[in-house]
Amino acid sequence: MNKQFLKVGISVGCISLSMLAAAQSQDLEYREPTRGFLQEFGYSSGVGNASVEMTTSMEDSGIGGGVRLGMPNSELILDRSTDTDENTAILKWELPEFQLGDQAKLYWSVIGGLGLGHIEGDNDVEADYSEIALGVAATAEMGDFLLNIQPALIRYDVEKDNGAGNKTENDDTYFSLGIGAYYNLMDTQVGRFKVGSEINFSSADDDNGNESDDDTVFLIGARWIYNEHLTLDVVPLIFADQDKLSFPGSIRLNAAF
Repeated sequence: MNKQFLKVGISVGCISLSMLAAAQSQDLEYREPTRGFLQEFGYSSGVGNASVEMTTSMEDSGIGGGVRLGMPNSELILDRSTDTDENTAILKWELPEFQLGDQAKLYWSVIGGLGLGHIEGDNDVEADYSEIALGVAATAEMGDFLLNIQPALIRYDVEKDNGAGNKTENDDTYFSLGIGAYYNLMDTQVGRFKVGSEINFSSADDDNGNESDDDTVFLIGARWIYNEHLTLDVVPLIFADQDKLSFPGSIRLNAAF
């Protein structure tokens, strides 16, 4: 009889611990980044929220390590430029949200970016670069489903002097459009899981200043929000000028403070 009571007690204790762990995972205040894989969302992180980002195997997509700082009605993002391969400062200014029916909301922001620099190397080698970007990000939230759109106009200019009187210049003004869709899969004891897909169009010229016929980037990935501070993006499928299929794939880690 005592053994039966002991077995019942152990079973009840295990069930209680499992329910407590599940409840704790649901009560966590997740602080995932206010972006998709390559696109910005239409809302900001809020004052006092800061995060740093690290990446592996995403350099071909123009994504490097970065810093994200929440500010009043805005967010400051310091990240790598796709065009100049140097850092740019991006300010995302959040505008009032809209209620779309009973179960949907629309968040939107104006986004501006600026990057300037002068580089001097050995043998009188010099380079000047500049980049200006202006765009909008709009995100519709419908329960567990997110739909995002991000159009932008970008101007960049890179001038190089190899020190022997040979100067080159690469400049362009182009339009880009990003569209993304994301879905909340589940909450578990080890965090929240999402899946998403993005497609990014661009009218940018190639490195030789000629019109490019293949500036579309399509990707499929997953997001693991491990806890309140760590978010891991895994992108195993990237279709661009060079298609990429890998496991575990390109990785982007966001650590929030």
